[in-house]
Amino acid sequence: MKRIFVLIMLSVILIFGLNYTELYNIDLTVQSLIYMIIFLAIVSMIYRIIFKFIKSFASLFIIVIVLIVLYYFYVYFTGKPIESLDSINQYLFS
Repeated sequence: MKRIFVLIMLSVILIFGLNYTELYNIDLTVQSLIYMIIFLAIVSMIYRIIFKFIKSFASLFIIVIVLIVLYYFYVYFTGKPIESLDSINQYLFS
């Protein structure tokens, strides 16, 4: 219920903002209000989906960096690289 109220208020504010700045003239009717609510709901869903992917990729990137640092410390302290990771060894230590 709270989300619907927020969407209605944002729709009214957006309609008044568009009319005030004269970017687009929209009459404040029930139909235009419903269209604006649908538009804002779609934009908010797209926003949530994009940021979920960004969070996933950011955490994956951090995990990869941490693993590379741990591998580098392992090679530094033991003095010998893991033989099954030859491509990483050539990239990091050549």
